[in-house]
Amino acid sequence: MEKPATVLSGIDRKLLFYFLVVSIVPLILGGMFVANIANSHSRENTRAHISDLARDLGRKISYYVNMNYQNVRLLATAEVLKSGTQKAQQRYLERVKDAYPYYQVISLIDPDGKVIRSEERRVGKECRSRWSPEQ
Repeated sequence: MEKPATVLSGIDRKLLFYFLVVSIVPLILGGMFVANIANSHSRENTRAHISDLARDLGRKISYYVNMNYQNVRLLATAEVLKSGTQKAQQRYLERVKDAYPYYQVISLIDPDGKVIRSEERRVGKECRSRWSPEQ
């Protein structure tokens, strides 16, 4: 009597095992190698892009701060602030506030830190005491 044929005989199992080892294991190892290289390259690219972004934002911030500082220096040289009447100084500060809407309050502060004039009357009256950055 003949033996019934099994799904995989002994030699077929060995051949299948060798085929899987020879074909799939190198694919897995190659995939891991490629994934590792891609991961390291993406990290380097990310660092480079973040560095470029930080440098560009630093330049923009520096430009913005410098521009506003130059505006304040220019506005502070107005003759009306040095020798004008209180009413003229008040009008000047109100016009400056209208011209520079991104400033919340524009005030004239003496070297001792006392608020002399403010375009916002409420602030001018409330802040007659000393002003300092710590407040």
